[in-house]
Amino acid sequence: MLQEKQTITQATGHCSLPASLAGKPLTSLVESDFACERPSLTEEPYDVEAAFGVKVNFSCKAEGEPRPSITWQHDGDEVSTDQDNRVEILDDGTLVIHSSRIEDIGTYKCRAENAAGHVVSRTAYLRFTSPTLSPRIVTKPSDVSVTAGRSVTMRCQAAGRPTPQVTWTRDGLPLFQNPRYHVSRTAGTLIITATDLSDSGKYMCTASSLLGEESAAAVLRVELAPYFIESPREQDVLEGDNVEFICHAGGFPAPQLSWYKDGQRLKADGVHVKNLHGGKVIKLYDVRRQEQGVYTCHAQNSLGYAESHADLLVSSKAMPHLMTAPSNTEADQGSTVEVFCVAEGHPTPTVSWRREGKVIGDTPRRKITRDGSLVVIGLRPEDEGQYECVVENEMGQLVTPFYILVRDTIAEGQPHPGDRYFLSALQEAEESVDKAINSTLQNLLNSSSSGHNHHQLLRIFRYPDSEAQRTARAAEIFERALGLIQEQVSSGAKFNLSQFAFRNLLSPSYLDLLAEKSGCLQHRRIPDCTDDCFHSRYRTYDGTCNNKEHPMWGASLTPFQRLLPAQYENGFNTPIGWTANLPVNGHVLPLARTVSTGLISTQVVEEDSEHSHMLMQWGQFLDHDMDFSVPAISHERFIDTVDCSESCENAMPCFPIEVPADDRRVRGHRCIEFVRSSTACGSGRTSMFYGGLMPREQTNQLTSFIDASNVYGSRPKQAVHLRNLTSDLGLLRVGPRMPSGKFLLPFNDGQPNDCKRNSEVKGYSPLPHFDNQAVKVFTLYGYKHPSCAFPSFASPLLVSQETRKIVGAQMQHITYSHWLPKILGPVGMAAMGPYRGYNPETNPSIVNVFATAALRFGHFLINPVLLRLDERFQPVPEGPVPLRRAFFAPHLLLREGGIDPLMRGLFVASAKLRKADQLLNSELTDHLFEPALVVAQDLASFNIQRGRDHGLPGYNRWRQFCNLTKASNFHDLRHEITSDDLREKLERLYKTPDNIDTWVGAISEEPVPGSKVGPTLLCLLSGQFARVRDGDRLWYENKGSFTKDQLNELRRASLARVLCDNGDNITRVTEDVFMVPRRQNPAFVNCDTVPSIDLTPWKDDQKGIRQTIPR
Repeated sequence: MLQEKQTITQATGHCSLPASLAGKPLTSLVESDFACERPSLTEEPYDVEAAFGVKVNFSCKAEGEPRPSITWQHDGDEVSTDQDNRVEILDDGTLVIHSSRIEDIGTYKCRAENAAGHVVSRTAYLRFTSPTLSPRIVTKPSDVSVTAGRSVTMRCQAAGRPTPQVTWTRDGLPLFQNPRYHVSRTAGTLIITATDLSDSGKYMCTASSLLGEESAAAVLRVELAPYFIESPREQDVLEGDNVEFICHAGGFPAPQLSWYKDGQRLKADGVHVKNLHGGKVIKLYDVRRQEQGVYTCHAQNSLGYAESHADLLVSSKAMPHLMTAPSNTEADQGSTVEVFCVAEGHPTPTVSWRREGKVIGDTPRRKITRDGSLVVIGLRPEDEGQYECVVENEMGQLVTPFYILVRDTIAEGQPHPGDRYFLSALQEAEESVDKAINSTLQNLLNSSSSGHNHHQLLRIFRYPDSEAQRTARAAEIFERALGLIQEQVSSGAKFNLSQFAFRNLLSPSYLDLLAEKSGCLQHRRIPDCTDDCFHSRYRTYDGTCNNKEHPMWGASLTPFQRLLPAQYENGFNTPIGWTANLPVNGHVLPLARTVSTGLISTQVVEEDSEHSHMLMQWGQFLDHDMDFSVPAISHERFIDTVDCSESCENAMPCFPIEVPADDRRVRGHRCIEFVRSSTACGSGRTSMFYGGLMPREQTNQLTSFIDASNVYGSRPKQAVHLRNLTSDLGLLRVGPRMPSGKFLLPFNDGQPNDCKRNSEVKGYSPLPHFDNQAVKVFTLYGYKHPSCAFPSFASPLLVSQETRKIVGAQMQHITYSHWLPKILGPVGMAAMGPYRGYNPETNPSIVNVFATAALRFGHFLINPVLLRLDERFQPVPEGPVPLRRAFFAPHLLLREGGIDPLMRGLFVASAKLRKADQLLNSELTDHLFEPALVVAQDLASFNIQRGRDHGLPGYNRWRQFCNLTKASNFHDLRHEITSDDLREKLERLYKTPDNIDTWVGAISEEPVPGSKVGPTLLCLLSGQFARVRDGDRLWYENKGSFTKDQLNELRRASLARVLCDNGDNITRVTEDVFMVPRRQNPAFVNCDTVPSIDLTPWKDDQKGIRQTIPR
C-alpha cells in the first residue's frame, strides 16, 4: 500500500517467497534474510550395467535456494532432449534413456545450478552387459512360385545387436517405389500384392547395421495361365492361295501351342501344312474349298489353357461384276466431279480409268481415290469427252464407258464478285503480313538489345529459316488477301464453303494472278532428276527425286497430305473453336486447358515394367527426322502487330489457349500463348474435296523419309552449313570440346550472342536447342558420323554422302527392327506387313494426322524426372534432373558429366506407364518451358489446340477411317476406351463423341495387347510407317541400295552399339536399350560383346562407289 504526503512517500509490503519468509513485512527483514543457498547434491548417479536396448536411469537430486536446475553431460557434451526423443530429464533431475544403443555407452555427469552457484556430480559409467552382435539372417527367404494376381510374402528375419535394418533388391537393382510392394525394415518381410510377370526375378535381402551386413537370396517365379498376345485372324482367300494363321501366347511356364481344325487336331505334313516358328504359325499351301472351316489355336501350360478361333473362308475365283457402274455426268466449269466405279470378283479386281485409250494417272487435277473413284478438279472445257472404267482380275476384264459434259456457269468476260477488290486486298495483305513479320524479326534479332530472355530464345529457335520464311510469307499473303476479298464481298457475313461457292469469288485469271503476285508460284522450282548416276545411289538433302515420276513426294517444304478432308469452322481456314460459344455438332467445344486439367494431367505416375525411358527418347529423335510443321512467321497479329503473348483474342496468326476462371495453376492470366502453324503455299487450285480453293494446309519443313535429316539437314543450304569445309575428311562441324575430349554440337551461328553465353548449341536439326534430352541424342549422332566415315575415299563429298547413307540406313533398321515392334506389337506389325520392295505408286509424304496427333502418343511415356547414372549405374552426385530443368539447359552436358549420365539414365529408368487415370505427367501440363514463358506451356493443351489449328477431323471420324464402329454415344466407346471413369469424363467435357479431339480420344484407348497404343493409333501409325518404307526408293533393304554383304552388316546395327561407340565413356549397356535391365538376362553386358558393323564390304565396293559423282 502506498501513501503520499506532500514530498514523502510511504510503502508497506509482505513477502510471499521463499517459504521461510512468507508473510513477513518488508520492514522487518534483516540482511541475513537475503542470503541465497548454493546447490548441494543429495543424490548422485552411479555406474549402470544394462542389457542392450533396455531403458536406463541415472539419478541426480539437489537442494538450494533458489531451487537449482539440473542438466546432464555425456562424454563431456551436454545432453539435448530436443535432438533425441529417446532421452528425457524428469522433474526430479533423473536422466532416462529409452531403448539404449551402442552410441549411449560412456560417462555421464549431472550439474545442478542456481543464482548462487553450481555443483557437478561424480562420473558415472554406462556399460552393456550383453555383447554387440554382427547382423545375421536367421530366417532366409525361400524360392517361391505364385500364380499371377495373388499376393506373396518373402520373409527375411535378421538378428544382431544393434538391431539390423533389412532392405531388398531385385535382380541387383533397388526396388523402386511401387504401391504393390510393402517392406518391413525391422521384421524383414517383403509382401507383393497382385503379382504379375514383371515381378519375377532374383530377390536379395540384406541385413545391415553399424557392425556389417549379411545377405540372402531367393527366386520368385510368377506363374500365369496362358493368354493371347496375338490371336489368329479371320481370313477370306481364294482357292490356290497360301494362308498363314499366327498365334502368339503368353504365360509362365511358357505355354505349348497346338492347332485344330473344326475340333480335330491339325497335323503338319511338311508339304501342304507346315508348323513354323515353334508352332506360332500354321501355314497352309494351295488351299481348297474343303479346307474352309474354324481353325483353333490351343495354348496350354501347367496352370490351364486358352483357345482362340478364326474362320477360314475359301472362295472360288470369279470374274469382275459391277456393283456401282459409272454414269454420264454433267457439271459446271470450274467445279469438281467424282465418278464411282465399284466392282466385286475373286480375286478382288483392280480399277483403272482410261480416256481415248490412254490410262489416267494421278495429276494435279485428276485423282484416283483410295476406293478407286475418279475425281476431276476444276473442270475445264477440254475435260469434256468419253471415259472408260476398267475393272479386271485374272479371270477377266470389264470395260464400262461414260461421258462427262462441262457446262459454262459464268459467261466469258463477266467479272466475278471479288475481282474489283483484288488490287486493294493484295496490297493490304502484303503490307499487314510484312509489317508483322518485320516487327517480329526486329524484336527477336535486334542487336542493340541488352540481352534475350528464354522466351525470346524459344521463339528464335522455332523461327523458320529463310527458305521456309519465303514459302510461308507467300502463303500467308495469298490466304490473307482471299480473306480480305471475302470480307468485302460478303460484307462481314461468316464464310462457309458449304453455303457459298468460293470458286466464284475470283475469276480464274485473278486467282492465278494472286498466286503469282503473292509469290506462291515461285517458291520452288521443279527439280532436275535426270542425273541417274547420282540419284540411283544417293538421296538429295531435300528429299526430291526419290520418286522419279513424282519428284516432290516426301520432299521438305511440301504440304502435309490428308487422309480425310480438313475440318475448319468456316470450311476454309479458321479452327473449330475460333468463334467463342459457337456450337459444334450441337455443343460448344470444351477449352483445351479444361480437357488437360480435367482428363489428362496427373501428378502420380507408375513405371513401365518392361520398357525403358529410351523408348520415348528414340520416338522424339525419330519425329525430328520425319515431320515439323513450319511455325508462324510472325508472333504478332497481322491486323495491328500486337504480340500474341499480350492478347487473348483470336486474330491471325494468334490462337491463344483460353484459361478457365477456376484453373488450379494459372492465376492472373486469361490465356496461354499459342501461335498457329504457317499455311502451305499453293492451297488454292488442287482440292479434291471442294470445287475451287483447297482448305488451309500446313507445310512439313523436313523430308518425310527416315534419312537422318535431323543429323544432316533437310535442305542443301543447311547441309553445307553443317559440314566441316576446312577438312578433306568429309566430316561435320563441331562445337566446344568437352572434358572427355569429344565435341559438342556447333554454335548456332547468326543467332544472338545470348545463345553462346548460355552455352546453347546448334543441333543438326531445327529443334533440339531448348530440349536437353534432344541435345544429348543429337550430340550422340553427331559423333556417329565420323565413326562411319571412310578416310581412304578420295573425295570428301563422297565420304560425306556414303557415311550419311550408312547412318540413315542404321536409323531405319533400329526403328523398324527394334523400336516399332515394341510400339505396334504383333498386331500392328502384321498390319504394316513385311517389306516387299519399293512401290513407286506409294506416296511416302507425311499425313497431317500423323504429325499432329498420332506420333504425339509418346508424350504419355515421358517421366517427370530424368535419371543421371555413373559407370556403376548409381546416381551421380548432382542427382536427377526434374523435367522442368531439362529445357534451356545444355550447360548440364558441359558442367555436370557430359551426355553419359543422361544416356545411362534413359536405358536404365523405366518409361512412364500409360494408365487411364495417368496420361501425361504434370511436369508437361503445368511446367513446360517454365523458364521461358510468363505462363508455362501445357503440352496437352498445346496438342489439342494444334489439332484444331490444323483442321483435324474429330476422333469419331478416325474411328470410321480405321474400320472401327462410329460411336453414337459414349457407351459405344467401351470396347476401345475401357475405363468407365474416363468415358464419363469425356462425356462431361465433350457432350457428344463427334466432338472428341483426335489426340485426346486416341490416347484414351486401351493399348492393344503387346503394343503401346490403342487400335486407332495402331491404324494411323502402321499405315504411315508402311508408306514411308514402301514409298522410299532408297530404303536400305531395297534391291540395289546396298550389296548383300553391306546389308548383312547393317542388320547388326543397334542403339546399344551407337551408345558404346559414341558415348564419352560408356563401357556397359543393356543388350536391348528399349527394355529395362531387369527384363534382360544378364541385365548389363560389356560393350565388347555388342555386335558392331564391319566396314570392309564398303572398302571392297570403293570402285563402284567412285563411279558415282555426288553433288
